This record gives sequence, C-alpha cells and structure tokens, in this order.
Amino acid sequence: MDNNEVKEDYLLSDISNNSYNNDDNKEVAIYKCTCQNCNTSFYCFSNDDICFYCGEKCVISNEYNNMENMFYLPFDKSIDDAKTIYKKYIRFKVLIPIIFRRKSTINNLKKVYIPSVIKDCNINGSIIFYAADKANKDTLTKYEVCHNINVDFDNVLLSLSSKFDNEKIFVMNNYNFDNLKEFSRDDINDSFCIIADIDNNSSNERINLFLNKYVIGLVRDDIRHNLKKVKDNATKIEVKSEKTVLLPAYVLNAKDNICFINAQNGEIFVNYNIEKKYICIFSILCFALIFVLVFLLAWII
Repeated sequence: MDNNEVKEDYLLSDISNNSYNNDDNKEVAIYKCTCQNCNTSFYCFSNDDICFYCGEKCVISNEYNNMENMFYLPFDKSIDDAKTIYKKYIRFKVLIPIIFRRKSTINNLKKVYIPSVIKDCNINGSIIFYAADKANKDTLTKYEVCHNINVDFDNVLLSLSSKFDNEKIFVMNNYNFDNLKEFSRDDINDSFCIIADIDNNSSNERINLFLNKYVIGLVRDDIRHNLKKVKDNATKIEVKSEKTVLLPAYVLNAKDNICFINAQNGEIFVNYNIEKKYICIFSILCFALIFVLVFLLAWII
C-alpha cells in the first residue's frame, strides 16, 4: 500500500468517552491505533500515530473495549535496564544486522503489554500404545500398553496476539504470576497495549494440542519398549480456571528483525535474518585470518 494514500485516511476522532482521571486527577485519554501496514491494533495513551511494531502510520479512532476484567504484571525492568540487556546481548554477535546496532534502533525499544491467557487445566483418561521389541532382525514381539493419566497443569500460558504467537518466546521467557494485579489504566498509561486477535475457542484448541502432545511424549518416554505408536487417545482436558493477563515486555522491530525482552526477569529473545552478503564477508575474513595464521606459523617454524 502506498504511504501517501494512507496519509489521506488518518483519523483523529473525538475521544472524550475514552478518557479517565488518574490518581493525580489529570484526564488521560486512550486511543485505539490500527496499523494498515502490519494490521496490528493496540491502545496507547498519546495521539502518536506511529505503529510501535513496524514504524508505519496508524489510523486512530475512539473505539475502546472494556479491559477491567483483565490482570497484568508490572514492569520490573526499566527502559535503561532493557537497553543494557540488549547491548550486552548483541555485543559479540558478529553477524547481527547493522541496523540492530544503531543507537536510533536501540532507543526505539517500546514498553508493550501483550494480551495472553493463563489456564489451570487437568488432563485425565487413558492412552493405548502399540509397542514392540525386536529380539533380532527376524523376531518382533508385539504388545498393547495402556496408561491411565490424571495430571494437573497450572498457569499454562498462551499468547492472544498473532504478532507474538511464538512458543519459543513464552517457553524461554518464564513469567512469574505471583504478582498479578487487577487491571488499572493508571498503572499502564505509558505503555502500548496490544489488542487480542486470537479468540478463546482458538486458544482452547491450541492448548488441547499442546497438552496432548506434551502428555503423549511423557507417557511414550515411560514405555520400556523399542517401538511405540499411539493406538487410541481417550484423554479429555478440563480448563478449571483462566485469567486474561497483560504481559510486560520491551519490543523492538527493525525491518522484520524482532527483539523481545521479558520486562519481569530480563530474559531476551531475538529473531533476526542474516543477509547472505554478511555471511560471505564473514566467511572470507575467517578464511583470510586462518590463511595468515598458517602462513605465519609455517614461516616461524
């Protein structure tokens, strides 16, 4: 989409219905921003029409859905902490794109709340496996192995944003939910709040797939036979409780290279694309260095 065409459609609507008074009795306005480039929708507390995710212009409107039934985790790491963590991470990453090292890029780290859901679940029932042992190449002994299971899972975390629907992010960056707080707009008025685009039915389907795969793997590892395959899975998953939670993070997106920093414990996830030219240059430099070292050793000896 041509940027000049988008600029003609920017809207700044009346936001009087979406304002509130903070603890200092100052009126704070809430804006809904929708980026027409990357389709990210989020709430913010300033009328800046730049998308925090891709850096393109947004359409601003006065739409606002009630978020009062949500919970959130506070930011334990400051923006300066996040910058220090980021700089330390990229210091010795020789192949990281240059754009990730620029001061302007580092200063573009944004405080973001990611919509997620945590669920307490129980999975119970039975799983029947075909199993077999090979005594030798001509002899195969077959079995049917049945396992009854009843397992509780607490605080199973799923992202409700397709922009952060990456299991590696949430597996690597373990959040502690002991400090959950009830949603308060006054506590998050300097952050971007992403609007969920994954509904509850989809999250239930994803959690069923995840827990079934995880439990089958545990049971399969416990079977003391060489060959094993699921014959029948008669388990059922019950969601005992769930909470919608806003997760604190620092996010940096530079030309589709994304950095995610857990704002609670400081763990970092970076996903970047290495251009072929950098790989070639690095390979040539390594080859040249090895050649020089070998030549010097041969000359000295």
